Amino acid sequence: MTVEIDETLLSKRKYHTGRLLQQIWVFGGICRENGQIFMEVIPNRNSDTLISSIHRNIQYGSNIISDMWSGYKPLDDVNQPQPYTHQTVNHKENFVDPVSGANTQIMERGWRDFKEKKMRSNGIPRHKADVYTSEYIWRRNIKAKKENLFLAACEMLSSIRFI
Repeated sequence: MTVEIDETLLSKRKYHTGRLLQQIWVFGGICRENGQIFMEVIPNRNSDTLISSIHRNIQYGSNIISDMWSGYKPLDDVNQPQPYTHQTVNHKENFVDPVSGANTQIMERGWRDFKEKKMRSNGIPRHKADVYTSEYIWRRNIKAKKENLFLAACEMLSSIRFI
């Protein structure tokens, strides 16, 4: 499997003006072969946080494509055996690596779709970022499987045991 990974900031101040906002980082990836995604709200985007999320969400043996963010450096550590192959693209120079063809275009487009609803509704409450992320993942993965959203929701509800 080939998985594109990236992180995004859900809240930021435009032009660094206005009130200070709590930063909400979301880390995610999308599998090129089946379109399945994962996303999770993370406290920061340091190396330990990103690598532990990669281990939780990406199957060993997969090929990972990322940008050159320093948090991904442990994936390239030649002193340790790596469970993944890792390709990078330097976004300061180009969006598609001219040598390897590595790119994160599908994931970047995914962030645009993810943030679109947020922009239409003037944002989401910070305490509901996990709920919003979970709903988006569910909807996107149902679409990737080419299933009907309504029928998938009915099936999910029918499996819940109400007391």
